Amino acid sequence: MVQVFENCEDKAIQIANMSVSCDSPYTFYYGNGANRDSPICDYGDKATITVGFYVMDDIDDTIYMQMSAYNPSDEQLYLGESVELCEYVGVDCNYEGYYEFSKQVQFAYLSGNESKFVPSWEIAFSEGEEGAYDMGAINIECEDDSSNYFDWVSIRTNSTMTKVKTADFLQEYGILLGTCVSLLILGVILIKATSDKIEYRGDNQHKTQLLDEEMS
Repeated sequence: MVQVFENCEDKAIQIANMSVSCDSPYTFYYGNGANRDSPICDYGDKATITVGFYVMDDIDDTIYMQMSAYNPSDEQLYLGESVELCEYVGVDCNYEGYYEFSKQVQFAYLSGNESKFVPSWEIAFSEGEEGAYDMGAINIECEDDSSNYFDWVSIRTNSTMTKVKTADFLQEYGILLGTCVSLLILGVILIKATSDKIEYRGDNQHKTQLLDEEMS
């Protein structure tokens, strides 16, 4: 599905088109043919975002990009680091012209009413400062007449970053923790089963294996 967005005008980088496709996370690992490849997303999905953009004039500096995704309730699903844009494009993208790139991200697991939704995105282009967008941006409040920029990274993430970080931790370590707990429970069961087969008789604490008695 083609995304709706708004560029900051008169900037060096202008996004021309953008689309997003979502799949359930397990389809990337097991290849079972269940890939949804859908514009409708869900929590925990792996999303592929494809962006086409214009560089309006030659740029001498390295171009950095940072992006964030949100659900319809404006809760943050993803926040990327500031990265070099041309690495995603695959060629030197500092010269005037049209370029494209695709990037895969995973949405956070959040509890919400919108189990199916079309995510919204904010993308910033800059000379490298985290959160800056002096080279262009979409869906971010553009700077005012005094060239003051909207602090979109910190302001837009305060309400949901705790949920996102918790979700990231569970995604990365949930299986490991579950395995450790299962092994601990299994160990307790085995110890109990072994101890139940020993009977103590007499004052001298002589041990008699019940299994041996049954066999005799």
